[in-house]
Amino acid sequence: MQGEGEEDLMEFMVRFSNHVDGPEFNKRMAKFFRKHCHIVDLTTSEHSLEMYELYQTYQGHIDNMLEDFVDKEGLPSAEALVAKVRAASEANSFASEYVQFILDVVDYESFAKCMQQYWRAFARNNGIDLPGEPSAKSPSSSKADSKSQDHTSESKTETKQAHK
Repeated sequence: MQGEGEEDLMEFMVRFSNHVDGPEFNKRMAKFFRKHCHIVDLTTSEHSLEMYELYQTYQGHIDNMLEDFVDKEGLPSAEALVAKVRAASEANSFASEYVQFILDVVDYESFAKCMQQYWRAFARNNGIDLPGEPSAKSPSSSKADSKSQDHTSESKTETKQAHK
């Protein structure tokens, strides 16, 4: 983008990063991951066709978010967005690092890792045991359960002795 100074490009990148990292988009993506994370098979490194199809849906969400930004900024096209982001990344190392971060986020492997993390967190928070993962029960509840069982055993023994 000829004629734009580094400061203008940085202001643009700040707006871009605020849009990409904004609460609306993050909520939408978190909802997407929560809704679909259960399809992840943590017992294998292989990914299902369903997982790849979800990735394509995820990419669609990313594309929509970028299109929203193009419209919001009044840019003529997605190509104009790419050109402006490229110019900013060439002018400033922060912008360059941020662009790399965005590229990493839309990568399939990053998507798959995120899906796995959401599934583990969902399972842990909902008491679901996953194959090959630590038990979803917290250590404190296990101790409480064993104390309760010990107490119940003692009560049964006392009851038996009282009836003799």
